[in-house]
Amino acid sequence: MQFSKTERQNEEKSWDNPWDEQVSQEILKRVSDFMREDDESFFRRTIQGLTLAEIEEFLIECPEFQKFWDKQN
Repeated sequence: MQFSKTERQNEEKSWDNPWDEQVSQEILKRVSDFMREDDESFFRRTIQGLTLAEIEEFLIECPEFQKFWDKQN
């Protein structure tokens, strides 16, 4: 099946759009930063703004993070 000329032009334009490239780079950076983040930093960022009850519920669901929880903080 052949593509119409318009379909080919639209396909080419989508690859040439610098905004798409910029967004793609930002997404890759965010994913990379997330993958490099250590578990404790992830935990601290995740619980920001949560109530004590919400944090305790999170720790029940994800017990591997209990070692990072210090109730004194």
